[in-house]
Amino acid sequence: MSQRVTSEVKTRDGIKFKSGVEKMGLSGSEFSTYLYLMQNIQSDNLSEVSYTEIADHLGINRRTAINAIQALTDKGLIKKYIGDEANGGRATNVYELYRP
Repeated sequence: MSQRVTSEVKTRDGIKFKSGVEKMGLSGSEFSTYLYLMQNIQSDNLSEVSYTEIADHLGINRRTAINAIQALTDKGLIKKYIGDEANGGRATNVYELYRP
């Protein structure tokens, strides 16, 4: 028996989402972050966006974006590759997405 996603909108983490999303075990910010990464996916199944870009696009603070990325990593939905510049500086992280 499939579960029906209702049209109710709930608020969690300051982001609105359909109530069925919560059953996936994701918070609003986690789900929105995952969708944003999917929107920015390249042909190699990688998404290269910064925490700041995620936060600005979703209207959340940078710490919430960092927490969402960590939660998605812990849940096995993404793999994070830490960006590194040849000169020792930091580059934007790259994320490999796994589809549930």
